[in-house]
Amino acid sequence: MQVFKKILMAGCYFALGVSSAFAQDLSATNKKLGLFIGAEAGYQLLYTSVKTDSIDESVADNSILAGLRLGYEQYFNPYIGLRGYGTFDYAYAFDKKKGLTAVGKLIGADANNYFKYGINADLLVNFTENKDPIGLFVGVGYQWVQNEYLNKITKAYNDNPTIDRDKNNVSDNGFVVNAGLSKVIDNHRIELGARIPLYNYIKVDSEGGKTTIRNPIDIYLAYNYVF
Repeated sequence: MQVFKKILMAGCYFALGVSSAFAQDLSATNKKLGLFIGAEAGYQLLYTSVKTDSIDESVADNSILAGLRLGYEQYFNPYIGLRGYGTFDYAYAFDKKKGLTAVGKLIGADANNYFKYGINADLLVNFTENKDPIGLFVGVGYQWVQNEYLNKITKAYNDNPTIDRDKNNVSDNGFVVNAGLSKVIDNHRIELGARIPLYNYIKVDSEGGKTTIRNPIDIYLAYNYVF
C-alpha cells in the first residue's frame, strides 16, 4: 500500500511538473494559439508602361493600400509557429492627372481602383522565448485582383486563341511571397511586412503596341489581435 501511495504521489508530482512546464511555454509564446483579426495599411508599388500609336505613358506609382485580415495561428514551442489567413485589400492605383486614365477611357474601363483578395500560409519565428518576443515571418499565398481595366484585358486575352502565349501574358491572379518582421505585446502583434507577387498583371508585345503592368511589391504595417 505504501508503495502504491509513493507511485501515486510521484505521478502527481510529475503531472504537475509537466503542466507547469507547458504553462510556461504558453506564457513564453504569449498564449498565441487561436483566432486573430487585424488590419493593414501601406503602399502598393505599381509599374505601368503603355506604348501604342496614340499613347506613350510610363508610370511608377506608390499608392495607398489598406485592408483587413482574418486567420488562425498556432505555436508549437516558444520559437516556431504556423498561421493561415485571408486578406482583403483596396488600393487606389493612379492619380487622375496621369497614369492609365487615358487608357481606361480608351477601352471604357476604370484603371484606378484595385481590390485584392488572398489566402496565405506563413511560418512564424520568434528570436527569444520571453513574453513579448521579436520575430519574423515568411510564407506564400495566392492572390486574386479585381480591377475593371485589368479584368477586361484578361477576358479579351483569354477569349482570343490566336494570341502568342510565349510573348504575351495576362493574369489577374497568381502566387505571392510574404515576409517581414514582428513584435508581440501581450495579445497584440505588430508587423512590418512585404508581399511580393510572382506574376505580371499584363505583359503584351503585339503589333498594336506594348503594355506592361506589374505590382513588384506591397509594403505594409499590420496589426493583429490574437484571441
